[in-house]
Amino acid sequence: MSLQHTTTVPRAALALTALIFAAWMLVELALSLHDRGTTPPYQKRQLSDGTYVVQNITPDIAKATKLRVADVIDFPHEDLPDRVRWWQGAPVGTTIPELVRRGTGSLVVHIPVWPEQIAYKVGDTIDLASKVVLMALAIGIFWRGRDANSLIAGSFLYLFAMGSGPNVRFVDLPWWSVLILQTARLTAFALSTLLVMWLATNLVGRALPRVARDALLVVATVFSAIVLAGGLDLNLSIPFSGFEDVHRAQVKLAFVDAQVAAMVLPIAVLLFGTFQRGNAVDLVKVRWMFAATALGLTGPVVNVLTGLFTKNVYLHGMMTASLIVMAGIYVYAIVRHRLVDVSFVMNRAAVFAAALAVVTFLAVVVEVALDRAITTKNEESAIFTYGVAVLLGVTFRFFEERAKPVIDSTLFARRHRAEQALQALASDLNQIGDTTELAETVAEQVRQLTSSRRVVIYAKHDRVFAPIAVDGSDTAELLPVGAGDQVIARLSGGKSACEAAGLHTKVPADAIAFPIHSGGKLLGAMVCQSRLNEYPFDPDECAVLLRVAHEFGDRLLVLRAA
Repeated sequence: MSLQHTTTVPRAALALTALIFAAWMLVELALSLHDRGTTPPYQKRQLSDGTYVVQNITPDIAKATKLRVADVIDFPHEDLPDRVRWWQGAPVGTTIPELVRRGTGSLVVHIPVWPEQIAYKVGDTIDLASKVVLMALAIGIFWRGRDANSLIAGSFLYLFAMGSGPNVRFVDLPWWSVLILQTARLTAFALSTLLVMWLATNLVGRALPRVARDALLVVATVFSAIVLAGGLDLNLSIPFSGFEDVHRAQVKLAFVDAQVAAMVLPIAVLLFGTFQRGNAVDLVKVRWMFAATALGLTGPVVNVLTGLFTKNVYLHGMMTASLIVMAGIYVYAIVRHRLVDVSFVMNRAAVFAAALAVVTFLAVVVEVALDRAITTKNEESAIFTYGVAVLLGVTFRFFEERAKPVIDSTLFARRHRAEQALQALASDLNQIGDTTELAETVAEQVRQLTSSRRVVIYAKHDRVFAPIAVDGSDTAELLPVGAGDQVIARLSGGKSACEAAGLHTKVPADAIAFPIHSGGKLLGAMVCQSRLNEYPFDPDECAVLLRVAHEFGDRLLVLRAA
């Protein structure tokens, strides 16, 4: 089965599986990010000589709290090699020490709040939000995509969201859970860099020779393999490089170089594609893909280079905000420029539902973070939670009123103009006094306003529906349609539009038919073939076209009776 012909069921199963794994990973990721920088659980006991023995504290925390290390003990699970002890929270390549402080005073281990820790927290929160947005978009593309590029784009967004971001350590989880989560993250990032190159070469198409496209994919595969091997070595202690520090330094440098190259190379390919001549629609797709990818991957590239050369923690995670920008550009490009082929369409209801979901999620994340930071009792926590819920409820109307003009002007400006013109056409049909002129006017105006390839007006004569007006560039022969045709049968049974795809009909398979009816009788059909820009008809447009067809039917009945 080719990618182009995957059915709805496999796509739905893929989307459901992706949703389940994403939910599990995001929950564990959120908990781990919350615990980072906080005082970890530790064990403390006082010996008879007044010595406090504190266990399960990592060397970094020992340094931060100025506790001196008396002994370094092995981790309780002696069956695990030293370099794997990081799974339980200690840095890679070290053991968990036993910290001893002599004296008779009280001993409390506490990590002070540093500005660096605040920077980490802000960056982590932005990164988590970007993952939610990208994964939600990817799952939607998995579910409703219809072509190969939709699967590639959805996989890239999902895997990149899963694999990118700060190097999180999943603490206090079973070793097998950490193994699955970390292996998934490392593999996901490596595969995402390969997929974005695949998508870039597909969009650029014939602007690059076939040999060049294949060579680029091979190079991207090599970079992905280096990224995966380096990630496993540095993060899961799988010793591709051995245990010597000099080898590990070389692996880290190769890992960083491969990461940067794997993200920059597809940007360069797309940049090359923006300067090529060809189909205008394809060129627009390449340019929007370049804009989304360049802006989105710039943040992670800066993060990697900053961490390698400057160690500036204040930029940690902040640049991942670019991933949210990338998600927004992808949504815009999919809706307005059909970057990938999806069968769902965006209307105002869908946009506001998505906006509400994002705002609600961000409110929940903020509520959980603040709740843990400022409340100490269950009663305080409950009051705080209810307060945030009430605040969200009362302010969403304010958000909606301000977001609506922005959404309308950004996503639906062209549709507004077309809908208003179609509404005016429906109102003006009563002024036309000739049947032929009426049919030709409707066919011409509807084709222009909807950018359809061809619009055909069928009128009923006895038990046959024959074309009486045609406007468009498609020159394929039109045949009369019988009353038993599946499209006609469905139009006769209701007053809604009918897509011809998958039906046994003489109507073109890429067309959508609108019933021309009056007084409860089906008088004909207005058939619009696929758009020149490949956009689907959204529900708002279908509603206006149904009105045009209805007004046409009323006027046609009047003219026939005259």
